[in-house]
Amino acid sequence: MTSKPNTPLEFLAEVALARADASEKESVVLHLADTVVAALASQQLVESQKIRSSLEKTQVPSLDLLSLSASIRMTEVDDIDRSSGVTVSSIVVAAALSCFEGQSFTFSNLSDALSAGYHCTLRLARAMGGATLMGQGLWPSYLVATWGSAVTIGRMKGLNPIQMKNAMALALAQTPRGVGKSQGHWPGRWFLFGQAVERGQRCVQAAQMGIEADHGLLSLEWLQGIGGDSARMEALQERTRISDISFKPYCAAKQTLSCIGALQTLLQQGLDTTAIERVEVRVPVAYASMIDREPYHVSRLASMVSVKWQLALAALHPSGLSNVTRQFTLETSGLERLMSKVEVLPQLVSKPDSNLDSATDWVSDYPAQWPGAVKVVVGGKEFEAIAHCSDGDPEHGLWGPAQIVDKARRLGLDASQIELVQGFLDSMHDEHRIGQSVEQLKIHLASNHRVHL
Repeated sequence: MTSKPNTPLEFLAEVALARADASEKESVVLHLADTVVAALASQQLVESQKIRSSLEKTQVPSLDLLSLSASIRMTEVDDIDRSSGVTVSSIVVAAALSCFEGQSFTFSNLSDALSAGYHCTLRLARAMGGATLMGQGLWPSYLVATWGSAVTIGRMKGLNPIQMKNAMALALAQTPRGVGKSQGHWPGRWFLFGQAVERGQRCVQAAQMGIEADHGLLSLEWLQGIGGDSARMEALQERTRISDISFKPYCAAKQTLSCIGALQTLLQQGLDTTAIERVEVRVPVAYASMIDREPYHVSRLASMVSVKWQLALAALHPSGLSNVTRQFTLETSGLERLMSKVEVLPQLVSKPDSNLDSATDWVSDYPAQWPGAVKVVVGGKEFEAIAHCSDGDPEHGLWGPAQIVDKARRLGLDASQIELVQGFLDSMHDEHRIGQSVEQLKIHLASNHRVHL
């Protein structure tokens, strides 16, 4: 008979060492393949090459964990869990792939490790405050990056229970705070994120060497020290589901996606985009200022966050939503004119100025959902729509292999890369194919589509 865990960390260590639920394997492989799409798309980015080049100069392999996780995250096409606000796969998939060696691993090995990483990362992030942390200027993905990486790699490396608890405790002790505001044309947030993920690898190595840590660290006092409370302790034991994690259809901050969806609903009614007089955007106050901060041209990051730029693209140049480089050879005057007509209003009350039956309490859905309302004025007439969720959210409908392959095409992946993505999608049905797919991915990431600096 096994003894009952004495601490929350010991309980989560048991979660980390459990076998993956067979019912979740399809979700695992979908998020794995989707993350591979992001990794391949990242090779179009100068920022990714800058990080890799800097590491190569210090004799670090070009495909190390830091650059892989940073490159996946900077695309803004990786997945995201809404309740926690964490882009989970940029942590756990990157961590698993970085230590996947040779042909000896099977899909079951990888699935167990990814499942451990997903569930432990989501539980800790939600206990810490999840998506609400963004309102405090904190970045949930960054806060749990070391932890999620340590859990995933620890499972890949076959740590025993004592080693796993030590690796997790060492990671927890290195939980960072904020990264500050993103500065300049080449913001350091991606490098810092990758560095946090890489620290998880170091924690596992230390645990393998026998280095010990405090298994009682994950406590109410610890959570209170970072702004948490007793109610959130329950999140550590609440069941999480990988199928609840959202995919991203476009290169965009998640906070803008429902707004894009709402506008697309209106455009399908045949509105004349050249005759738009005003666009009113309403979103929860939690992220209103974030998506209406910097002009789109300040940096690539600003263009992905600016809801005005994203709505202009959706209306006048929809293929631009899938452009991860954010470099456009198109006339921008029309886009900028439309942007000037967009106003972002924080939604403070439970019901906006709308006659829609679905409007009631739509803001209170956050952070379980990240809604957005758009009102467009054309010829003096008002047209409005509210989107409680967006394409890629589980409530929005099926997101399966066909959608992932279509996304890969829209992001500009070539035929050989799409074939590789398909190999990952097929790996669930062939235990030993995954090793071949990972090796092929490494070759692609090492040599293809290098950007000249």
